[in-house]
Amino acid sequence: MPLAFPIVTAGAALDLERVEILKGPQGTLFGQNSTGGAISYIAAKPTNQLEAGVNAEYGRFNEANLEGFVSGPFSDSVRGRIAVKSEQSDGWQKSYTTGRKLGDKDKLSGRALLEWTPTDVLQAQLTLSGYRDQSDNQAAQHIAVTPLAPSRIGLIPDIVAYPLSPRDSRAADWGPDDSYGRDNDFYQGALRVDYSLPNDLVLTAISAYSEYDQTSTVDADGLTVQNLEYISAGDIRSFSQELRLAGVIGERAHWIVGANYADDKVKQRDSGFNGYNTNSYA
Repeated sequence: MPLAFPIVTAGAALDLERVEILKGPQGTLFGQNSTGGAISYIAAKPTNQLEAGVNAEYGRFNEANLEGFVSGPFSDSVRGRIAVKSEQSDGWQKSYTTGRKLGDKDKLSGRALLEWTPTDVLQAQLTLSGYRDQSDNQAAQHIAVTPLAPSRIGLIPDIVAYPLSPRDSRAADWGPDDSYGRDNDFYQGALRVDYSLPNDLVLTAISAYSEYDQTSTVDADGLTVQNLEYISAGDIRSFSQELRLAGVIGERAHWIVGANYADDKVKQRDSGFNGYNTNSYA
């Protein structure tokens, strides 16, 4: 299933069998938008026996990562696998003027696979996956004042007198409302069907639809006053359909012929707020 935009891969590294990094071009085997190469996340597949596993991590700033899966058969022809991952932590940035914290992590991702093999020649796989990210964005550090309109520097006394950030990687500052975070989510559903034909032919159809929504607010000035803040909001709607026929000639030759269709709709709106600086007064 294609993940055509980097942002939607944020939850892909979950319960993987392996990751493949392939040099380009890869358009023949992996469809559109892969002339520069492809990164393939190979998800772990459902098993014929009941299996389960858990990974747990705990670290500084109360970072707690928990990942688990359950896999096994429902019947002789149906197998399933469910995996979930949670990533949580407290804020690691600290305001050097107010003592507040920023940098909370709040991520949740999951995947469900269902395989159905009703006959020896037909196999279908349904995949549902997604993630949600409601973590804080990183604030900037105030290290210098560089007015764009020097003649109006007297109109921004709070910035001129603002203390510079100490030489500490955790030190920063941000506005008073503490809403500098993300509200991003992604969902995808995909169906793959493989049908074996006579003469070692295999017909494969892959259909996928995904939705991504984003709202992200960043304090980019490192100040408690509004010198520069921005909001990036938007969404992605993607549909793809691939159909291919593959076969072999003798023991050493393989061939494949097919076509794919993709329809991606992207909307993005970036809003900047810089009411308190020399440029705005100019």
